[in-house]
Amino acid sequence: MMIASYLAQGRARLEQLLSDLEPMIEDAELERAEYVATDLASELCRRICFEQALLPIFAQRTLLVRAATVMQHEHVELEHRLAALLTTFQGGHVDSVRASFAVLAGLIREHTRRANTVLAPLLDEVLGPIEGGQLVARMNEKRS
Repeated sequence: MMIASYLAQGRARLEQLLSDLEPMIEDAELERAEYVATDLASELCRRICFEQALLPIFAQRTLLVRAATVMQHEHVELEHRLAALLTTFQGGHVDSVRASFAVLAGLIREHTRRANTVLAPLLDEVLGPIEGGQLVARMNEKRS
């Protein structure tokens, strides 16, 4: 499996979780939403871990060090916003949860779009199917 395919599958899982969460939060079903948000947290952390493993290779092979640095900063921001969302559930204030979710959802969508249209295709190109497939296989082993 190529890196682009792997990241596209992850993006689809994240998008599905975001789509599941939106109506729950809008309908103030915070207990259900918090449960799904923990799944979102797991999937997002898995995605960030995979991308973090790719970024040094990306920077070295493509010489796009600045792009890799920007993505690393985005990872920190995503983790911060995810923690903020999970914390807002504890307060039980629907408006706070809605606002926190809206910010996080926007960041996730923008970041995954960039990773899927810049990071993955360039890595697939410079690594080729064998080396790229080996990276994906190693990450899948870590997931198990």
